[in-house]
Amino acid sequence: MHAHLTPIQRTLLQLLRRPDGSRTPPTPVDLTAAEWEALLMEAGRQDVMPLLHYRLQFRLERAAIPAPILESLQNAFLKNTAYISLLYRELQQILSACQQEGIPVILLKGSYLAKQVYPEIGLRPMSDMDLMVQPRDLPRAGAITERLGYTPSYPHRTDVEMAFSHQMPMYRKGNDSHP
Repeated sequence: MHAHLTPIQRTLLQLLRRPDGSRTPPTPVDLTAAEWEALLMEAGRQDVMPLLHYRLQFRLERAAIPAPILESLQNAFLKNTAYISLLYRELQQILSACQQEGIPVILLKGSYLAKQVYPEIGLRPMSDMDLMVQPRDLPRAGAITERLGYTPSYPHRTDVEMAFSHQMPMYRKGNDSHP
């Protein structure tokens, strides 16, 4: 099934699987210190460190995880949770402003999934907020976004964007960058 995966990638997938809900004993994982480091690096490459931290709580005895690895995973989880919380505060401002203007907004991808699918918002990596509005509302939604301090990633015209790409450029606020 996963023949092209490395042993570390297979272990990562095993550890990321959702627990089946039964009270089965923790998954035995016998990794060397170097393999734990490789697992941590692969989790970072795949942007799943917060989720790995969460899943390990159900899969392994905490004592089986080397302290530096556990600390790195916990820091990644806390950092991502803080960042996602900030994004959601910003998102709430945008949604409130759009609602006041009578603009319906649909949350897409991470903006929706982090709260609806994951047990904790810090488990879902998210670097932006994907929102959908009706084409007729794009100019007003763009103006609201700019009033809230966001700037488009490149100069654009809404009519041209809609004619060719059906989406607006990414808007950023200040020096916004993902952790």
